[in-house]
Amino acid sequence: MDASGQAVGSNQTPARRKIVVIGAGLAGLAASEALIRYFGSSVEVSVLEGRQSAGGRVGSFQDPAMKMTVDYCQHVAMGCCTNFLGLMHRCNLESHWDVSSNLQFVSRGFPTRHVKTWRWLPAPLHQLPVLWRLPFLPIHHRFQIQLAMWKIIRRSGGDWGEDVRARNWLIAHGQSKASIELFWDVFASSALGDTTENISMASLRHLFVDGFARHQNASDLWIPRAPLSEIFGVELVRCLQRLGVQIHFGSLVERIEQHQSAFRVVTKAGAIYEADHVIAAVPWHQVGKLTEAIPELCHLSTVADLPTSSITGIHLWFDRSIGDWSHLISVGTATQWVFKPTWQSKPILHSATDQTGSVHHYYQVVISGSQHWKHLRKDELQRIVLEELRELLPPCRDAQLVSSRMVNDPRAVIVCHPEVEKIRPKSRTALPCFHLAGDWTATGWPSTMEGAVISGRNAVASLARAEGWDFLESQPKPKQGWFAKMLMS
Repeated sequence: MDASGQAVGSNQTPARRKIVVIGAGLAGLAASEALIRYFGSSVEVSVLEGRQSAGGRVGSFQDPAMKMTVDYCQHVAMGCCTNFLGLMHRCNLESHWDVSSNLQFVSRGFPTRHVKTWRWLPAPLHQLPVLWRLPFLPIHHRFQIQLAMWKIIRRSGGDWGEDVRARNWLIAHGQSKASIELFWDVFASSALGDTTENISMASLRHLFVDGFARHQNASDLWIPRAPLSEIFGVELVRCLQRLGVQIHFGSLVERIEQHQSAFRVVTKAGAIYEADHVIAAVPWHQVGKLTEAIPELCHLSTVADLPTSSITGIHLWFDRSIGDWSHLISVGTATQWVFKPTWQSKPILHSATDQTGSVHHYYQVVISGSQHWKHLRKDELQRIVLEELRELLPPCRDAQLVSSRMVNDPRAVIVCHPEVEKIRPKSRTALPCFHLAGDWTATGWPSTMEGAVISGRNAVASLARAEGWDFLESQPKPKQGWFAKMLMS
């Protein structure tokens, strides 16, 4: 049998396999793209989405007060996200992203520091400015961090199993409390959704090796230059539809019925879709409800108990600009990231105009792992953030806050705790025609856009395996530089 499912030597055209993808979030869209692009002549792909738009958690909303489209939460990708960037490339969406090799840090008592990697040095030496140009790190702390970083890159210094918590390893290898709080926790919280006290050392190593050390472009920031609802909900959907994917909005799936070796997918409105394969690309807390009537899959109800980390986005509109930068990383504060979205450029850069003609400048503050602030009311957390911004950014001191909105997702991402990494389910299930996709599955990545795309490709690989087709699960990591390869060998 060849990759199309047709018996070799047979003149009969085989029936195309009917694939139903449940969910039009990034994982479901990535799975659909891979299916239709690699097996388009052999499959019919239908995507069922309960909402009226695609994108899932990588979406936007219309703020009623300011009459602007803003993202629920600012998302960024990195140069190491080869699967996500590959999807953007194949769908001609790379132009919707600004790429920067610079990081900008701010901390109390220190001016904003612009940190640019040294591309004239081989990886990982090109990252030395990230450590040595940060004024809030005392010299002796920089030496501590550099020594630990060397051990991480060289994979030396003891056990790297998933049972090891990052902070325990860091303390055992000479990291002071200040070094952990001012450096390691800054990156861990923003990228992994929790502090080093809770995350696994394997996750922290993955972040620094793949995200910073492996290749010169690995740490490049890819920041959207259009609302996420436009990139994923409009442009990516159009691309998939042109390829032949059928996307049905407002089709909330109520249940899945097993029918011999295939399935019937039933929507709340009563529509029935016959499927040779189903890819469930829904959130972890919903998948069990869809499969409870199928004995081989009823165990998926336990996935709803996966512990999560929250992310809070605070949307702020000022009467003037508070800085000419695309992003800031704030250290030692509740505020973690401050973004100035470049897509707010109609008619005036980064601004909106109300009915009186006044120009309002829009910024978004992002706090990952915001469950650590759940004891505060929304107005209390916003007050703290505003006080921090006015202390850190001189232009903000005279700026008047015109409007604000806080969006908190208490189940934004699956946490990277050691015990959780062991129980994240694989895409392949007990039934060869039922597959899982979602950034909560076992992708080897945290809950990110890259993890979501990998999960979609993993689901397609599981399907292809059941059909006897060849498919590469995920795209290779960026090619290591010669020096990085020598260090990590």
